[in-house]
Order: sequence, then structure tokens, then C-alpha cells
Amino acid sequence: MNPIDKSLMAEKLAPVLRRIAWAYFFLYFNITIGPIDILPSWAGYLMIFSAIPVLALYEESAGLLRNVAAILAAWSVLDWVLTILEANTYGSGLLYSLYALTAAVMQVIAIYFHFQLLTNLAGIAGSMNLEYRQRRLLSLRTWNTVIQTILAVYTAFPVPDIFWAAMVLLILNLLILVLIVICLFGFRKELEEEVSFSHL
Repeated sequence: MNPIDKSLMAEKLAPVLRRIAWAYFFLYFNITIGPIDILPSWAGYLMIFSAIPVLALYEESAGLLRNVAAILAAWSVLDWVLTILEANTYGSGLLYSLYALTAAVMQVIAIYFHFQLLTNLAGIAGSMNLEYRQRRLLSLRTWNTVIQTILAVYTAFPVPDIFWAAMVLLILNLLILVLIVICLFGFRKELEEEVSFSHL
């Protein structure tokens, strides 16, 4: 890639990386006032939804994630409203069973979505010769997939309620998510430095 193309690419991608990094805050860090989550997941998915067209310019397969992001955003809106109305807390009945089944399917879809998104971001880093950032993203992608899968199984199936095991999983999950956000902001900073250098 010649310096001009790399600079233009960095200029387009830097604000997109910032948007995706903030999206992860909305997706995985919950701050509630009563039943209301003021960092709703649907906002995070919409932020990523709006960023995908730019990613798809450099990673064609990223374009396939836009419809998935829309589905996850729609489900998150529904779940957010049901939580406010406390309509998703009843543990029996056909409607609750349908809700629980849909939630499980959406959890699987979300695991795939983040796996592919981080894969595409790593591919973009590689195309810009940011090999460390590429390796970091791929490593975090793998760890995130493993932890999210274990958590999905832990919550979906009747397994022994072992307090220390649950705490370890939650701490690891939080650590991985913090590292993903830090990595994305670091990626954005590298892109901004590339743009600044090109303007010298």
C-alpha cells in the first residue's frame, strides 16, 4: 500500500474505530437507574451498524455484518423495553419459554458477530502493516469467543452454581472486554498518528 492510500484509509477509519470502541462500552458495561439501563446494548449495535459500511470498503466480508447488527439491535431494543416493564422476569409460561429461546439464539448470533467483527478489524490492521495490532486483535477475539461461549453455556444449562467459578468467569470477561476497548482506542490512535504524519 502506498503512503497516500494508507493515509486516506487511516483518515476514514480513525473516527470509525472510535465509534466501535465506544460501542463496546454500551454493549458490555451496564449502568442502571432502577430497571433502566442508561448504556443500552441497542445503542452500541447501532453505532457498529453505522460504522460497517466504512469497514466494508477495506474488508468486504464486514459488509455481511450489517444485517446481523440490525437484528441484534432490534432484539436489544425489545429486551430493553421488556426489562423496563419487568416483563422478562417471569419464569414460566409459553411466552417466557419463547423469550428464553430467542435470547439464547441471539446470544449465539452475538458471539459470531463479535468474532467476525474483530477478525475484520484485525485484517484491516494487517493490511496497514500494523502487525502487533493485528495479532492483539486476533488474540482478544479468540479469548472473547471462548469466555462468551462458556458464559452462554453456564447460563443456558443447569450446571452446579459454584460461586468462585462464576466470579472467575465474570472477572475474565470484564478483563477481556476492557482490553478490547483499550486495543481499539490504541488502533485509532495509530491511525490518527498516520494521518498527522501524512500532513507534515
